[in-house]
Amino acid sequence: MAIYPGAVFKPTDFGGRTRRNEQGRGILHVAVSERRSLPPFNGNTWHFYVAKDGYCEQYVDTAFRAFADVEANDDAIAIETQGGTGSSAQVESELWTPAQEERLADIMRWVRDIHGVPLELLPDSLPGRRGWGPHRLGIQHSRGVGAVPGWLQPGGERWSSAIGKLCPGTAKVGQIQGILGKAAGGGLLPPPSAPPVPPPVLIPGAPPRLGWDLPRGHYYGNIRGPARSHGGYYVRERPFVQNIQRWLIWRGCVTEVPSRDYNRSDWDDGVWEAATDRAMIEFHRRFYPGQPYPAQCWADDYDRLARVAPVSSTTQRGLRGLLGV
Repeated sequence: MAIYPGAVFKPTDFGGRTRRNEQGRGILHVAVSERRSLPPFNGNTWHFYVAKDGYCEQYVDTAFRAFADVEANDDAIAIETQGGTGSSAQVESELWTPAQEERLADIMRWVRDIHGVPLELLPDSLPGRRGWGPHRLGIQHSRGVGAVPGWLQPGGERWSSAIGKLCPGTAKVGQIQGILGKAAGGGLLPPPSAPPVPPPVLIPGAPPRLGWDLPRGHYYGNIRGPARSHGGYYVRERPFVQNIQRWLIWRGCVTEVPSRDYNRSDWDDGVWEAATDRAMIEFHRRFYPGQPYPAQCWADDYDRLARVAPVSSTTQRGLRGLLGV
């Protein structure tokens, strides 16, 4: 596997992947979105997404193809970035933030070390080129207009079916050479840490917190999901699924079971089906919004779900009275 250590890995699959040709190109996009997390949609995927604060998610192992660049999909590594909203003038003048520059440089450096993509600026989208460039190199400038510098050139590959798409914007195009310079020096950035979240108050008798036991790229989710989804199909998975279900009850995300009865009902059967999907979605809505897969439980989701903190004996007595325990 080729997983960048500075990203949160959230693998996606729209019907199978083939290995990427290691020829060596990186293509930079802007997402036309202000979301900090941008799960792939409509069958389109990118290898990476970089938010304005430098937070990074990886959706596709870079040894395999993504589906973001049409005729370059066979060998390109695609990076989406937060931004690009507003008028055409705003898109053209918007810069990548300093944090985005640092993260992009770090990804480029890592890709060079892992895949051999040189830290060089692409002049066009002609087949066989190696280096890094903006998406618009493979976009036709406008209908009926000949080659325009910085856009699709004769003989170049089309990286988009759109015509005149600004991606990623002129100001960002001007930053790429400097980002390549940053990438040429220094070591890898440390992996990003999640923003601190105040832990919930401990209710007496809460479920136990278990140690996460799945390999990277796997999660607990619906029993009918793909092989990476562990939903109680195997008996060995059921204790952890049951623990998640009990935490969901305890958090008040299961309307049909009171929180105090988290271990006194048959709802926590250790099999993840539609009812557990709904409870997990409710947990994300209330306690961890903005996540790309709200019906699934990844390691960071479980950390939020099962995080507790000690409280004073006075507070515990008050909670016992409130819950009737």
